[in-house]
Amino acid sequence: MSRALLLGVVCLSLAQPAAALTSPSRAAVPDSIQDQLRAGRYWKASVALRAHLDPLALAGLQDRLVLAQAEAGWKNWAGVVEVLEFGAPQDQEEPGEYWYLLGVAREQLGDRAAGREALERYLAHEVPGDPMALVARSRLLRNPDLADGQVGALPDVLRGLQELRIGSPVLADWTALELAAELSRTGRPEETAQVLDLVVGAASGRTSWSWVADAWAVQGDTVEALRVLEAVDRDGPSAPSQATFLRKVLPLRLAVGDSAAAARTARELLALTTRGATATQAARFLIENEHSLDGDGHARAALALGRGGENALALTAWEQAEAGGVALSARHRLSRAGSRLAVGRREEALTEYRALAAEADPDTAVPAMSALIRASRGQGARIRELEDELIERFPQREEALRIAYLRADDLQDAGRLDEAIAGYRGVIAMSGAANLAGLSRMRWGHIHLSRGEYGEAAGVFEDYLTEFPNGRRWDEASYWGAWAAFRADEVKRASALASRLLEAGPITYYAVLAEGLDLGVPVPILQDGPPVPRPRWLDTEFALLELLQRAGLEKGVEAQVAAMKEAAWESDDVLLRLASELNVRGRTMDGINIGWELRRRGRSWDKTLLRVVYPFPYRDLVMSFAEERDLDPYLLAGLIRQESAFVPDIVSHAGAVGLMQVMPATGRELARAVGPRSFQRDALTTPEVNMHLGTRFLSDLLRRYPDLPLVLSAYNAGPTRANRWRRFPEAADPARFTERIPFAETRGYVKNVTRNRALYRFLYGDSDPAVSDR
Repeated sequence: MSRALLLGVVCLSLAQPAAALTSPSRAAVPDSIQDQLRAGRYWKASVALRAHLDPLALAGLQDRLVLAQAEAGWKNWAGVVEVLEFGAPQDQEEPGEYWYLLGVAREQLGDRAAGREALERYLAHEVPGDPMALVARSRLLRNPDLADGQVGALPDVLRGLQELRIGSPVLADWTALELAAELSRTGRPEETAQVLDLVVGAASGRTSWSWVADAWAVQGDTVEALRVLEAVDRDGPSAPSQATFLRKVLPLRLAVGDSAAAARTARELLALTTRGATATQAARFLIENEHSLDGDGHARAALALGRGGENALALTAWEQAEAGGVALSARHRLSRAGSRLAVGRREEALTEYRALAAEADPDTAVPAMSALIRASRGQGARIRELEDELIERFPQREEALRIAYLRADDLQDAGRLDEAIAGYRGVIAMSGAANLAGLSRMRWGHIHLSRGEYGEAAGVFEDYLTEFPNGRRWDEASYWGAWAAFRADEVKRASALASRLLEAGPITYYAVLAEGLDLGVPVPILQDGPPVPRPRWLDTEFALLELLQRAGLEKGVEAQVAAMKEAAWESDDVLLRLASELNVRGRTMDGINIGWELRRRGRSWDKTLLRVVYPFPYRDLVMSFAEERDLDPYLLAGLIRQESAFVPDIVSHAGAVGLMQVMPATGRELARAVGPRSFQRDALTTPEVNMHLGTRFLSDLLRRYPDLPLVLSAYNAGPTRANRWRRFPEAADPARFTERIPFAETRGYVKNVTRNRALYRFLYGDSDPAVSDR
């Protein structure tokens, strides 16, 4: 059993990716299973190993370690413990791996005491110079047993941190910070302070300034928490902003009943901001307790209360503001009208909105008119009247443009195409340079395409390019103008329109489409960039980065990456090299962002820079699933690049998880059919399980829909919407259907994945006929 493989897989499952993997040395493990482990197919390997080693009671410790490694690879920590504790450990040449793996698994399952004991036994087998010993010490020191009342253990922990500093000062700092954060959360202020005193580097930043006070507050001693906060250095490099400080202090002053000080703090906070829950709390306290405020103070309190949804109290504050002689601004009156509407004082609210809608200032009138439109729901004629007035009075405002655009879109949906063209032309006349005006031109041109009026369509797109040669839709207009001219048998005209697209290379969606027109326009061939020398200092910095990754200290990892970027910032070549190596080490978001920074600096596209912006980690895994599901591997890579940028543990605002952004409910449903049987949400953060379930869903969609844009629409917006959109007349033409997708997000998604697919084939593909073109 290879020590590097075992520890690498454990770290890989905790902080992707941590180390290069080597193959197991145990001959008893079949080559096919070893290949699965090397490819990252840990769940599949674990299933195969369990069958191979059955009955497990007869399997030797070395074979069970390989199986435990596979279970750890897909975060099946219960499986790790089951396998390792099947029998007492036997004497072996390298017994430390057993204890490290068991310790980590026990920690992940919440059994802190057992995890600590196992890690201590691992350290008893420490190999001199082994960096994993530093990682194990960091994990031991962050074990939160201290927060469970083990006060006597603190001196040992402090000594341990000092000893860890000898091996790695940075690792010691971040270990101390994580421990201090846990102590603070669990109400251990003295211990929090003692641990923070050991942080000597720049690691703490602005994050830990309030932790000791927070711990006193958790313990219930708000007086001491306030005393500690008031002693904070307000001018040092780690000092919080004034608003941040006041947000922390106000609840404590309220809790101790110091009304005068609380009122002072509340007034100071509202003078800085009227946004956020603490600003609402400040306003509520001041108004409910009738603390002195000047008129402007009442107005700011009312704004904060309205934003916090406390509308009845907000109206009280508005009355007090007016009584104090404040002449309410239009912004104030808009907020007051909103509060009136929210508490059911509808007629007063509508009267206020009507008065505001009559103002000449569009920043006042347009929000008021929009509020009146929303309040008139169900009154079609009244809504139409208000919308017409908005379009007439403020034609260049986004709200008016959107109303006019959506009316034209509805006419197009109804098949009233001449009226739709008139509507789109009306949007253009309102504000020709606006984004919706550009989209209207594109829709106008596509109506001509749908009727076979290719010359007229080309003219619409050419007119856009004449007026906006570098507009945000220049590439879209160039392609569709070329396509229309080509259909009209005007090859020279088509070539002229497409040439600029093709000169830009295969980096935009429309350039990818233009290559398929067969116009005879030469396409520049991008080459690899010149070799970039590797500074020696990267070795030391990446070794430290790997140590922090293995220890699971994500904030430390982020700080280390930031420090490396700062060190490389003055040299584009060093930045490029750094980005490439960050991608290899799983920090793809950082690498990609550096690549775009180099583009902003003017660096030309070549294959080297493109591979930085479009990296391909987990390539073996992608190829494996593509072959297994009969998928185009470059489609799969392009979809993952769009969904997650290859960050395996990323979580969206909607709760989608991992490389292919699988929703946990969808994952659970799919797992019931195709495994893994012991599915847990955390498994979606492992590349294999995420791809296993995500590719099953993608394969189902590919069988269900005839064209890729519909498939991608269903993946992004859901099958229900895709089923509705497939009834569009453009659905027979994938490229034209893409332009017709109603949701801008989904439309952009389909274009991006389509482009990504071509880029990944260009950068990483070959002419292998076995690769599916689907």
